[in-house]
Amino acid sequence: MEAKDEILRMATAISSGHLPGDEPVFVLRARDWFAASAVHAWIRACKEDGRVPDEKILEAVRLHNSMLEWPTKHIPGTGNPWSEPDLEQSNQQPKDKKP
Repeated sequence: MEAKDEILRMATAISSGHLPGDEPVFVLRARDWFAASAVHAWIRACKEDGRVPDEKILEAVRLHNSMLEWPTKHIPGTGNPWSEPDLEQSNQQPKDKKP
């Protein structure tokens, strides 16, 4: 799902009362180095649980695949991730891990 679509969906859910405006949410961006792994873990947990509808899982699988294809990666919360403006495609590892 693209950012503009998700923001509109969330705003609509809040204004219609389906989503409380103060409910905590966590947004993952495709450029986040760890986002695809987090989505993959969510998919595994949903499959193991068995109560999540297949269509919801398939939506997450499509999102996961799109995240993997995103051309640049960035370490979240850093202005300059390990002295590189962005990390190219997912096979490249950060050079200098910092805690």
